[in-house]
Amino acid sequence: RGRRLLARQHRVMVTREAYGKLAKMHRWASPAEATPAPEAGPGGSLAEAEAAAAGGGAAEGAPGARSALHLRMFALLLRYKALRGHGFQAAVGPDAMDLLRERLSVDTELFASPLNARCGAFCSAFPDVDWYFGSLGSAWAFEPELRRGRPVAVEVNPPFVPAILDAAAEKMTGLLAEAGARGAPLSFVAFYPGWTETRGWRELRESPHLSTFVLVAAASHGFCDGAHHQRKDPYRASPYDTGVFVLQSPEARARSPPPASLERDLKAALALARPAARP
Repeated sequence: RGRRLLARQHRVMVTREAYGKLAKMHRWASPAEATPAPEAGPGGSLAEAEAAAAGGGAAEGAPGARSALHLRMFALLLRYKALRGHGFQAAVGPDAMDLLRERLSVDTELFASPLNARCGAFCSAFPDVDWYFGSLGSAWAFEPELRRGRPVAVEVNPPFVPAILDAAAEKMTGLLAEAGARGAPLSFVAFYPGWTETRGWRELRESPHLSTFVLVAAASHGFCDGAHHQRKDPYRASPYDTGVFVLQSPEARARSPPPASLERDLKAALALARPAARP
């Protein structure tokens, strides 16, 4: 069962789990309008939020806050529904994201949405509607705080569009060069389709900042579907091989080199995002 939101002829659907996640994100991002306060702040896992939808009533606060939540949720869901290409909003699966958080201290996502974010800090395509659910703004405007002793680790899974992939690679390269000049520990974990002919792929593969590269066969992994918030099976098979690039500034590599088991464990975690891969 899920929630149905209507406005004139437009209708959007959302599962109870996704509704609970969005309600919790809204409570954190807009605390003056939605009570009670969430148990966890922006740096924690959102897995707890996904389990928080027990019918919605307690999570929605007072009637005014509930109306604001539903209006903003409707605008958010309709905006992403209008994209139609759910593959462009596919996300790295929860097991792989948890692994990256544990092994590489990943706490930020560069290309996400309130619907698919697994980290409390994320950039997204539509800040005007996503801001109410915690978005940091556009990925292209992202400027991490680069200073000595403060590690920053970012997951990057851009839409699989060549021009966007190329631009994302260029942005990561520029930020890594800046981090190196400042002696700041900065890491990126980038997921790219195996389009070896593209400029973005070549730039990452030949990067002096590359610490680890993992190639994952298409048949052995999947992603969270862009429409997982309204589906029973939230996963979709990967149509391409995926290259995973761990890129680090010299300070980050010295402080937190990728563990030797990362390739094996990451492949196992990505395999759990195949459709119906779970019992």
